[in-house]
Amino acid sequence: MTRDPAAALGVALAMLAALAAPAGAQVPGAPTTYIVQPGDTCLGIAISILGDRGALDAYHQVNPQLGPLPHDLAPGQIVNLPARVPAGPDAKLSRATGDVKVRAPSESTWAPAARGMELFRAWRVGAAAKASAELTFRDDSYLGMRERTIVVIYGPEKKLAKVITATATLEEGTLEARLGDLDGKPVVVKTPTSETDLRAGDVLVTTAGSGSIIANHRGKPVPVRGRVAGAKPVRVPAGMGSRVQPGKAPEPPRPLPATPAWMAPHAAWVVLGGRPARASLAWSAVASAKTYRVELRDAAGDPAQIAIVDAPARTVEVALAAGTYRATVAAIDADGFEGAASAPLPLVVAAAELVPVGGTQPTPSVDRVGAGAALAAPPGWTCAAGGEPAADRIVLAAVGSTTVRCAGPGALVAAPVTIETTAIALASGAADRGDLVVPAGQRVSFQLAVASHGVVGENLALDISPELRAIVERPTPTSFVVTIDAALASAPRGRIALRAGAAEIASRSVRIAPAAPPAAPRARGRGPWQVGAFAGFQLLDLGRAGDLGDPPTPGSALDRGGLIGLRGGWLRRRFGGEIEVAASRTGHRDVEETATLLTARAHAMFGYRESFGALALVAGAGTHSVVQANGGSLAETDPVFYWGGMFGVAPRGILCRIDLRHSLFAASGGGVAHGVELTAGVSIELPR
Repeated sequence: MTRDPAAALGVALAMLAALAAPAGAQVPGAPTTYIVQPGDTCLGIAISILGDRGALDAYHQVNPQLGPLPHDLAPGQIVNLPARVPAGPDAKLSRATGDVKVRAPSESTWAPAARGMELFRAWRVGAAAKASAELTFRDDSYLGMRERTIVVIYGPEKKLAKVITATATLEEGTLEARLGDLDGKPVVVKTPTSETDLRAGDVLVTTAGSGSIIANHRGKPVPVRGRVAGAKPVRVPAGMGSRVQPGKAPEPPRPLPATPAWMAPHAAWVVLGGRPARASLAWSAVASAKTYRVELRDAAGDPAQIAIVDAPARTVEVALAAGTYRATVAAIDADGFEGAASAPLPLVVAAAELVPVGGTQPTPSVDRVGAGAALAAPPGWTCAAGGEPAADRIVLAAVGSTTVRCAGPGALVAAPVTIETTAIALASGAADRGDLVVPAGQRVSFQLAVASHGVVGENLALDISPELRAIVERPTPTSFVVTIDAALASAPRGRIALRAGAAEIASRSVRIAPAAPPAAPRARGRGPWQVGAFAGFQLLDLGRAGDLGDPPTPGSALDRGGLIGLRGGWLRRRFGGEIEVAASRTGHRDVEETATLLTARAHAMFGYRESFGALALVAGAGTHSVVQANGGSLAETDPVFYWGGMFGVAPRGILCRIDLRHSLFAASGGGVAHGVELTAGVSIELPR
């Protein structure tokens, strides 16, 4: 047997199974190979491997490199085996899970394996990481391959009713042997440190570090020998185990860890929308356990999942799709001794269907559905929610978190399932829940949408109460346009119901508003025109003498005085304009005389006017005319510019206002003079 460098599977297992079959005939062809084990001789290989003492000559013919007799074989030496015509398969691949491949002796590459395929002498079977396989022989015995294991098959023969004892060589890894009676002949399992004779029963052989562990789970006592001269064998009864270190005799048998017990006789879950079940499994504690090995197998017997759980934890959570499973758990102590697995725990994951309200097909995996959705129990199951009787189909009518409990055939009771259901409404813009109002005698259209935070189907319809006359259009599967003619209504109130089949899932009330009373004659209101009068004070000298009246000296410039005037204008809500005329009796800076100042001006107003008053900015221009104190003719007219603000209140249509303005006019000797004016006045709004 040639060691395959591509076998990153990390384990090599060479086995010889005892099968009853007629002897095969020798034919030309490429020979197979065999790795010499400690204690092997050429004659022993011819008997145990080739199945016939007479095959010794053919063996020597294909091994000329051995030289003249006698031959001293060294462990690990590779010898050739003559090719033979197989007289039927030596075994079958009864199970293959994950990446399992096979390789014929004449091939250099691996090919995918298939369950049920026939296996012949010198064929290799390899199970990669997270993979496993099972080889079944004619007597229904099997050898189980855990992950990262390679098996090489040698076909033993039966000649003259003589059964040759089978031999399996385990170099590294774990071999699960479940053997039938084998007509009283054992299967010998060799490791680098031990030899074990297996008969009917279940035995686990493991190479651990530099030694090996033999755990007899069930059946007859098994003899265990150390692969060292003079070592005495020990008999390992069921429930016991022995360890064999390199160069030493087997250790006395010791008890294996106890078998854990499942905390429940069975477990079941119901899943929705194709989601896997989050299955939590628990078992009793084993005092000597360091770890636990949990193995799940599906209905076909294939390992669906394997978990190693460190003690003292006694639970594991796994994700399972819909189907049936069996779970076993075994305890492993600190020295690597693995006890017998527990009785299988039946697990059932059943798929239920959730059909949204107004739908005909099950919804995929969702978090929420609209109230009124239907749950179809798995075949043969019944479910119940909200205190209602259990049935094979239930309706989730309540809004909120609904707990569903399902029971299956026999005593199966599934873990509760929580489903979130949300309210469904007919929404119409901002007024989502109030009445739909239609004025009497009018025709109004409403856009109504099916509103819900959960999944809702499309097979929905509107039902209009007989008091109303309406036309229904459906632009999308979940929206409607309803046109109601109030002139044809037979009552002031009605309803619009959203239905899924015969079930009502939402509604809106419709109210016919009474006709409005005739409008009263429009009272004659006030318009924007107004007239008024004002009085106040003005200061014409702010630091610089003005040029009004052409004063001969700065001391004769006009100074200050009171004023009175009239105004009229047009004032809308935001804009207006006014014209004002005013007369002022003013004095001079240093001269004991008075003069009359006549003003005419116009300005624009920008602000805000309401019935309670007004606030505005004022900007405009006009003229100042000075009349001498003796009442003579008009002496001089000068332009003036001004700006300011106005504030007023308007009780009963009379605007009482205060104005403050800053004026600009020519100064003596050139430049600009400044003045300020403060007035209070009253304006009356004229009727329209």
